[in-house]
Amino acid sequence: MVSVCQTRVLFHRGIVTAAEPACNRQPGCLEARYQGGLLSGRRIRRVKKDAVLVVVSYALIYVVWGSTYFFIKAAVATIPPTIVVGIRFLSGALLLAVIARLRGGLRRLPDLKEIAGAALIGMLLLLLGNGLVTFAERTIPSWTASVVIACMPIYVAFFNLLLYRAKVSPIRLLGAFAGVAGVGLLLFQGSNPVDHIGTGMMLAIAGALSWGFGTSIAKSLPKPADVLVSTSIQMIVAGTAALVIGAASGVDIPSSIAHASAWSIFSLAYLAVFPRYSSRSVLRWYSRVS
Repeated sequence: MVSVCQTRVLFHRGIVTAAEPACNRQPGCLEARYQGGLLSGRRIRRVKKDAVLVVVSYALIYVVWGSTYFFIKAAVATIPPTIVVGIRFLSGALLLAVIARLRGGLRRLPDLKEIAGAALIGMLLLLLGNGLVTFAERTIPSWTASVVIACMPIYVAFFNLLLYRAKVSPIRLLGAFAGVAGVGLLLFQGSNPVDHIGTGMMLAIAGALSWGFGTSIAKSLPKPADVLVSTSIQMIVAGTAALVIGAASGVDIPSSIAHASAWSIFSLAYLAVFPRYSSRSVLRWYSRVS
């Protein structure tokens, strides 16, 4: 039997990929050592911790991010969509800016090209993408909106093919369609999506297409190197534009908030914090260790 200190562990980005005998010194020794690749006790604990974090991260993504459209539906029940979008993104931008400042991400201010690039991404992804879906959920069920958004990989693949001639393998395309079918199966509530085809459905599809187009061109646009700074600019632009559109259309923000239900206000607060920060932070962490 090979003891812990006799096992050489091969790592790839912090995750154990293989193990093989490394030495024959001190047979039966239970103390792990790190000598030229030998697994240390600290490394063992790290691997176990990472394994737990992977499970927790998936749970956060499925529960927190997956609940986004449910809470959007609840928020727009008594609050105008422009206010939901505006307050959600402006409050989120403020929090992100504070975090970026604490992390030192604001040491170099972005130039005009980077600001313009981030602003365009914010208009496509947040104002049009998320904003149109938010408007749509006043008339369509949240599960229907979720299925439309679940088609995002297909939209992105389409725009990548159209703009960059990027080919998509049949396996990936099949996986994207399987994912859409899975979301529909999990969220199906007995009604036929065809029954909801109308202005709301068209808005949701337009929003999803805008999000897909923005995701596709984002890779070629200049933007701040710091992700938090870039996202803050996107949210400021989208949130401000949404409130301006609301004010221009006659929406009274103070009165709308005063007459909103407690459940809608809670849902708006939830949307301003949890889906955007917890899930994206998890995804960034997971991309580093996978």
